[in-house]
Amino acid sequence: YYYTARELNQLNKSFLTLQQTTSSKDIEISNLSNQVTSLESTLAANTAQHANVDAITETLQSEVHSLRTSNSELQAQATSLSSSLSSLRKEKESDLLDFERRLHASASEILSLKKSKSSTTPLPP
Repeated sequence: YYYTARELNQLNKSFLTLQQTTSSKDIEISNLSNQVTSLESTLAANTAQHANVDAITETLQSEVHSLRTSNSELQAQATSLSSSLSSLRKEKESDLLDFERRLHASASEILSLKKSKSSTTPLPP
């Protein structure tokens, strides 16, 4: 089968158009491929950041638990110290009252002895 010059010219034009279209599509494919690569890179970075956030969150939750435990222990110690302080205050008050009673008793005894001494000892002339 033989082509006429006109048919060859038309085929040549169609071939050139097809080449241009193919070249244009290759550029589109390359651009889309680059976009996919960029999105994959962004996804990998976001996944890494997400894992990092998860690790930080876990660490913070552990620290919060530790602080709550420490806080509970400190509250227990504060309650114990408050109880001990209250007991010491009561003991001190009791000791002070006992001391006051003994002091009054000693003062009364001294007064009694002075009275008894002055009534038995004659006054000097």
